[in-house]
Order: sequence, then structure tokens, then C-alpha cells
Amino acid sequence: MRIVLDTNVLVSAFAARGLCADLFRDVLAHHTLIISDYILDELQEKLTEKLRVPSPIVESIRALLMPHRLTVDALPEVTVMTCDQDDIAIVAFAMAIGADILITGDRDLLDVSDILPVRVISPRKFYDT
Repeated sequence: MRIVLDTNVLVSAFAARGLCADLFRDVLAHHTLIISDYILDELQEKLTEKLRVPSPIVESIRALLMPHRLTVDALPEVTVMTCDQDDIAIVAFAMAIGADILITGDRDLLDVSDILPVRVISPRKFYDT
């Protein structure tokens, strides 16, 4: 499966042991992880500014993820309104690359998942299905 991991899942995967770290390893081992420049940049910002992860570690995380990066010339328009318009860029990216699943812990996206143009599930639901 082609899977996009939302920034919050990646932050959790690298910041702590647990469900998201296990999920990250599972996706790498058994699926195709695809991430965007937007996700990479947002991940770098959150690790650096919010969690104060040292720059060399953040750079090594970025290097680890670069082979999974895919660029898209144009993102499709997504008209579903969520509380955070930044989420729309990730949904549009998942649509553009034909992702099978977008995994997120973002309640705003999960609450409207039934009307989004891409399958959106939580990390827990990924394991339960």
C-alpha cells in the first residue's frame, strides 16, 4: 500500500517509543511510505522548535526520510473545510500521489474522514484493520 504519514505521526514516531514508532517501522518494512516536502519541513520545524531536538539528529531524520519524498507539480483542490487549513495540503498531496491511506492523529481530519477524497485513519485503526 502507498501510505502517507501525517506530520504528527512522524513527530510521535521519532519523539517517543510506542504506537507511532512501531507503525513507522511497519510502514517502512511492509508498505510504500510517501512524504512531501511540506511534511518534511513541518516535521523539521516541530522537532527543532517545539521539541528542541538537536540539529544533527533532525538532519539525520530528514536524510532517513528523503528517499520516501515525492514531489508533485500541482495539488488538486480540496474543498473540505477543517479547523486547520494546513491539513488541506497533506490531504491534497495524498490525493495527488494516489495514496491508499493517510494516517493521522489529527482529530480535525479524523472527524471529517468520511467526506474526504482519500482514506484517512488513525494509527490505532491502522493496526486494528
